[in-house]
Amino acid sequence: MILATIVLGTALQAGAAPRLQCPMKPLPVPVTTIARSRNVRSHVNSPDLLSASILLKDGTMIRVVNSGCDKSGGKLLVWVNGEISRSDANFWLQESLKYSRVAFQADISKDLEVTIKQAKFAASEGPDSIFHATARPSEFLMFTVVVKPVDEGFMLSVSYVLG
Repeated sequence: MILATIVLGTALQAGAAPRLQCPMKPLPVPVTTIARSRNVRSHVNSPDLLSASILLKDGTMIRVVNSGCDKSGGKLLVWVNGEISRSDANFWLQESLKYSRVAFQADISKDLEVTIKQAKFAASEGPDSIFHATARPSEFLMFTVVVKPVDEGFMLSVSYVLG
């Protein structure tokens, strides 16, 4: 009888809907900041303001997506090409700051700038990346910068998590 109850309870849980839905609470994409940036040629925002594609005047395309619930955050992706030192950690951190100033909320990019200045990033090479750096400037904020080689150039990913 006990075994039948356990099996029935497990079967009911497997087919049941999630118990609690986590309400989305991410920061919106900073539409005003993007629109006012002198480096931006054009941008397209999602209707919910949680993602955007941003075309810079130099032809660079940034994709930013904000998401989350208990912990929220954002991530930007940008393709970087040209004569670049693969091992120059400062270069990659400065590039991440440059693009975050366009794509993230002002206070997030300011926190990233302070974190870089205070040299709080622990950088390394990952199994599929040439640069991987993480910093936790506070109990409630974490930054990650990852650079992966692609056929031509590099894919730079900058993300933050709040909470």
